[in-house]
Amino acid sequence: MKKILLIASWYPTIEKPQSGIFIHQQAALLTQKYDVKVLVCNPIIVGRKGFIKDFFVAPKKIENSIFIVDKNLELLEYNVKEYVFLGEETRYKIIFSSYLFYLKRLFANWKPDIIHAHDPLLAGVLANYISSYSNIPFVLTSHNPLFINTRSCYINKLVLNSFIKADKLLTVGNQDKRILDSLINTKFKTITLGNVVDTGTFNPIKKIKNEKSKFKIINISSTSLRKDIPTFLRAINYYIENYDVSKKNIEVLLIVSEVMDGYSFKEMYIDIESLGLKNITRILSNVKYHTVIANEMLDSDVFISTSYYETFGIAVAEAISAGIPTIAVDNGAVRDFVSHKENGLIVEMGDYESIANYVNKIETKEIVFDEKKMHNSIAAKFSKDVYLEKLMTIYSNVLSSKKATYS
Repeated sequence: MKKILLIASWYPTIEKPQSGIFIHQQAALLTQKYDVKVLVCNPIIVGRKGFIKDFFVAPKKIENSIFIVDKNLELLEYNVKEYVFLGEETRYKIIFSSYLFYLKRLFANWKPDIIHAHDPLLAGVLANYISSYSNIPFVLTSHNPLFINTRSCYINKLVLNSFIKADKLLTVGNQDKRILDSLINTKFKTITLGNVVDTGTFNPIKKIKNEKSKFKIINISSTSLRKDIPTFLRAINYYIENYDVSKKNIEVLLIVSEVMDGYSFKEMYIDIESLGLKNITRILSNVKYHTVIANEMLDSDVFISTSYYETFGIAVAEAISAGIPTIAVDNGAVRDFVSHKENGLIVEMGDYESIANYVNKIETKEIVFDEKKMHNSIAAKFSKDVYLEKLMTIYSNVLSSKKATYS
């Protein structure tokens, strides 16, 4: 059985189990065919006081992890320090050498055939560093190519080098592939893979058939500015005010996680109240179990995504797989799997009036989708079996190419 070392820049934690859930799902999927270990890059921030003591202590495995531990998947997490008061180049060299110190010991008994890094910093850069010492080929999945040129010259150089040196470069959407190809000319080795979707769970056959008294509208996102929750709220308000809708007959559900880069929970609550939506809106924050999301989704009448930038759009894909009428902003990424009026509806950014219009047409049955066709449109591209087969082909090609290089 081939061995895969998956390196993750972030991973689901006990407190935020939905953060990076797709990385955990992919790792778990790979265990069906490979011997997999996951290394989570999570250096501990250290100031001047801890520098003298820690600098002479070898990195070690962390026993009490903050991350989700899967009994069928070994998680590697090391007590690596980031000394923030040092110069950037020195700081990162210490981080890389610390990880390499431990991994050399790991490789003595368990050496991977291939490394798969998720996201360039820190995972992709570390994978490149390890590969240069060990000659182990590595695959790099880029989850956000717009990251390039947003950091220091030193970091940008490391990231670009990891893209160039990767044996295969993967993106989760064609929009990302076009960005990467235009920036660093990696067209010859870039593959659009998408994300794995749990089409078994998000399946219309799992819907509970019962008479509902309320029309349920759902949005799954975060408070990141790019998710544009204000447009979602304005769309609901416009729908109520312009289509003679009684608030007694609708329910609005926001499943949302809070992030630090903009629109806060406080601002969201203020907007909900100012628009008169307080009594019809239910909010679930930082949901710990994906089954909760699936059950709420399967009980909904329409799903709305107002996000103006996505690399893939996993919630949109899950909604379509579940057979839920879906309205999504044209952020580029959803075009990979949403066909307007065939398996979903696409609107322009910020166009809350069109969103409200489509909600009304869905509620009045003027627009009706075939649930089975919706589900199959996602399953054919992103189901676990399909996704695993794609990854196996990529790994096989990389290993064959590497073998030919050294023969």
